[in-house]
Amino acid sequence: MITKIIIIALTFSLLLVAHIPITHGLTVTKQSAPHGVIKYRLVDVKTNKTLCEETMFITNINTANRHIPSTSDKYFEDRYIKICDDFIIGLNDYGYKNKDDISGFGIWLNRINKTVFSWEWYDQLNTNNFRKRQGKGSLKVEFRQRDGYWEIAKMTFVGDHVLRAEKFDIIAEIIRFLTNGPKKDWYCIVLDGSYIIW
Repeated sequence: MITKIIIIALTFSLLLVAHIPITHGLTVTKQSAPHGVIKYRLVDVKTNKTLCEETMFITNINTANRHIPSTSDKYFEDRYIKICDDFIIGLNDYGYKNKDDISGFGIWLNRINKTVFSWEWYDQLNTNNFRKRQGKGSLKVEFRQRDGYWEIAKMTFVGDHVLRAEKFDIIAEIIRFLTNGPKKDWYCIVLDGSYIIW
């Protein structure tokens, strides 16, 4: 009995020292998750099977398609994080010279080297709050200025968000049409309190 109490006490102490989340509220150190924490569940819609479910410390942000035209008042950049297997969650960030021109942005669920379509649009409610256009959830967003452009620095998920994705090819579309199959192939449910520092 005393051994069990000691083990429980030591485990609890280690969790507190390491700042590892032990409740729904996510608490981490800057060293362990420099780009945030995301708690999610990835589901295969056809089989209703959970492919993975985890609380992930984000250590790296990947960037693609960075383009700043010299004559434009905005640029376009894809940034994404890798989750399980070959799945990624990304952000279409349109950097603006004038912060007041920002009205919304897109988030997507994709797969590396696969043809997938996903697009979840978030409309601006006020300066730092954006609401998911289809489905539930909103984002609290912080901005930063880089090279004279305003871009998204951090987003915090308020409520649970469902990111949807589908295989994007003609054969998949014909099968879907003929079998009246599901319109989406995967759902990623990002849970309340998750945040990404882009």
